[in-house]
Amino acid sequence: MELACATPVYRGKVVRVDAADPKDHRVFLDPPLPAGADLAGKVIHFNGRVPWDTSFDIQAFGKDWISTGEITLVQGFKVPADFHSGYTYQVNPGDEYMVPTVAALEQ
Repeated sequence: MELACATPVYRGKVVRVDAADPKDHRVFLDPPLPAGADLAGKVIHFNGRVPWDTSFDIQAFGKDWISTGEITLVQGFKVPADFHSGYTYQVNPGDEYMVPTVAALEQ
């Protein structure tokens, strides 16, 4: 018997990040995740410039985005003393993403 995933991993790059809604932090992806895939609750891994782990649970996803829900993607302010300067992010455009899939056999 052989057990294998049709697509063992989804890969691509981050297009942009949107943290305007504190309850719905979104990362826009290229290529997007497939519409029919059941990926909510799976983990997405990002490989970027920050030295710490940037893996997040996918709370929801749409046509070309995933949401980490209330889990922030914000690293800090661009200018620490200026709250209107905008944000720096843990995940940035150009970062690679990876969503591994699994295959299982139920008895």
